[in-house]
Amino acid sequence: MARRLLALIMAFVTTLSILGAAAPALAQEYSTTYSNYLYLPAPVVPAFAVPGGTFNLYPKEGVQIESVTAVSVLHGPYNLQIVSKSDKSVTLKTPEDIAPDDYFLLIKTNNGTLVLPNGLKVFKEWPKTLKIAWVSDTHVTTGAKIGYVCGPYFQSNIYKLEELCSDPIPLHSVVATYSAYQYWAMNGATLLINTGDEVDTSGDVTGYQIVYNITKLASASGLPVVGIKGNHDDPPTVYTQILGPRYFYVTIGKFIIIGLDTGGDRGYPTMDEIEWMEKVLDEHKGYIPIILYHHPYFFNPRWNYLGGVIKGLDPSTDWDQIKEYVGRYWGADPEVAKRFLEDVVK
Repeated sequence: MARRLLALIMAFVTTLSILGAAAPALAQEYSTTYSNYLYLPAPVVPAFAVPGGTFNLYPKEGVQIESVTAVSVLHGPYNLQIVSKSDKSVTLKTPEDIAPDDYFLLIKTNNGTLVLPNGLKVFKEWPKTLKIAWVSDTHVTTGAKIGYVCGPYFQSNIYKLEELCSDPIPLHSVVATYSAYQYWAMNGATLLINTGDEVDTSGDVTGYQIVYNITKLASASGLPVVGIKGNHDDPPTVYTQILGPRYFYVTIGKFIIIGLDTGGDRGYPTMDEIEWMEKVLDEHKGYIPIILYHHPYFFNPRWNYLGGVIKGLDPSTDWDQIKEYVGRYWGADPEVAKRFLEDVVK
């Protein structure tokens, strides 16, 4: 890890060397806006592969993929073989000798070259278990928004924190988010998941660029990042331009990660999303599903912040008893809430 962190100092020089152009030419030919080129992968939704394995790119209409190169701070560049192309996807094969790492992708197209950090995570072999670092509600802002940290606790209200812990430390949202990502890059997480409200204000373009850069540095440190949008990322005009799609799925060996969009004030996924999720799960029978969504499903004011346990109830037959525990957002559409929980039971 020390070698990698020292190598980070050279990361930008290395990238510019690979691109091989002066700044004015870079501005004309190279882009970091994934949404002009791809649906997936995206800065917060990488592809996953093993040496000699395949993965897919999903280009936007009119974008022709000409070549793809993978490079990390310590490894590469590797030229990836294009196995097949269609109007909707391009299948790529990794070299047999590619080193396990989290890679930037340089994707040459008919419209210029996309530089995509956190574009591809290569494992030595498919992991049998996932060590997931989970962060949420990072609320990155370009303003002077301060939170307070003390031990395992983090609060925006210092008085509330003082009830749990003494000597709170003020911490800016950018510092807190960067620290969390880099901590897990240095402590062996398989991947990091951010379950939304990545930025505090959906129109804060600079805030999203900060999250993009934090993700880029995590990728350079070898940690893949998977993110979904929250209500503070809604409307997702800037989010989907800079970070990733509204909803998606990716596979990691025997695991499948599905990211849902619970909207803004709505607070739950639409029935169309639920039906899409069911179709994806039906197409991936035998996979272990991990479903990501922003708004909590269960809530009961009688529970403390650690939550509670519901035993012996089935949503198909005991919905009237279960629904009193469903949070007010999901509870606003009982049909969606019941259908989703039935899918979880399955």
